[in-house]
Amino acid sequence: MIYLLYILGIIFFLYILWTRKSVAKLNFELIHLEREKFNAPVILYLRAFNVDGDDGGHGNMSLLHLMPKEMNLAKAFINFNYNLIAVGKPDEDLPEIGFHRKKFTHDEWQEQVLKLMKESKLIIWRPDYTEGVLWEIGKLMELNYRNKLIVWTEMGYENLQNVQEARYNIFRRKAFEEFSENFPQYNKFKKFLFSETKDNWISVFFIEQIPIFKYISG
Repeated sequence: MIYLLYILGIIFFLYILWTRKSVAKLNFELIHLEREKFNAPVILYLRAFNVDGDDGGHGNMSLLHLMPKEMNLAKAFINFNYNLIAVGKPDEDLPEIGFHRKKFTHDEWQEQVLKLMKESKLIIWRPDYTEGVLWEIGKLMELNYRNKLIVWTEMGYENLQNVQEARYNIFRRKAFEEFSENFPQYNKFKKFLFSETKDNWISVFFIEQIPIFKYISG
């Protein structure tokens, strides 16, 4: 009897999480449409495509994809009057996972990303060492967008911290070699970085602690 109640409890818990995720997706879709219609100011989210849809679970739980990390990030901003935008590929068909996708071809994406960078009130950039993502951080440094940049060192790959740290260290080395930018060592707890001057990166636990977030939130 106790075992049966335990199983029923787990099923009920998973149902509640699934319901919350479905409601969040619907609400996000409607909010994105409304804010794009009224030309709301932009918050831009840049990342490698391979982390799209990653979740907070590990092991068997990762198969459930209960709440993508991107959606949790978007929830921090969705109550403010901003259009949450990410760049997508023309051939991808993702469900709603947080930020509204603007789809560009391979020939035009760099030009469009530069335009979005300039227009955005806030840019959230997620490290990787792919060519496109490194090009993005190079431009962010070159164009001196530090004052509106948050680096989110969530490297994907579920919660495998050793893999995340290894990937971050590769990115960190490449950033120094290519842009002479010295990012701090990996911290599995403090995953939000900001910097007002070169090499002066500050790590914090919560995105709400960053000055630009406080400005955005009014």
